[in-house]
Amino acid sequence: MCLAVVLLLLAYVIGEIASIVILSGFVGWTYTVLAIVAGAALGSMLVMGRAAATLRAAAEALAKREPVGEMVAASALAAFAGVLLIAPGLLSDAVALILLVPPTRGRLARRMADGMRARAQVVVAHMGGDVGGGAPRGDVIDVDGVETRTPGHAAPRAALDVSGDDDRDRDDR
Repeated sequence: MCLAVVLLLLAYVIGEIASIVILSGFVGWTYTVLAIVAGAALGSMLVMGRAAATLRAAAEALAKREPVGEMVAASALAAFAGVLLIAPGLLSDAVALILLVPPTRGRLARRMADGMRARAQVVVAHMGGDVGGGAPRGDVIDVDGVETRTPGHAAPRAALDVSGDDDRDRDDR
């Protein structure tokens, strides 16, 4: 697995360098550098503007009791596209432009939100709960209290019954 990641990273770096060299052969080094700088500027503007807009839209959706999973996933994909634009190279810019196309980003966001929802249902079901705001299953313990200790006194210790005579306690319930 580690070797596969290293090889994939190496292939990415070689591909980025090759794409820069090929583009500079067609349009020259000046325009190639300008394209890389323009992509980085666009990416940084995209990343900076996306965070505040996402927080604002998520707060409004939560206030209306609407689901926010798909919207947050779409914003995360757009921010990831911004990071890809910041990275020097043309392969990452091509992937970023594909992620910025609204239908593609929408489909990926739906799949991400569905995957997160499915994982959450498994975790919550394993814990004995219910996803969707329904009534909780099983016993519910709701406790509000304050424990105060006076200085100089030790905390009380719980007595342990190791005799095995706790059956009479269960019958009282």
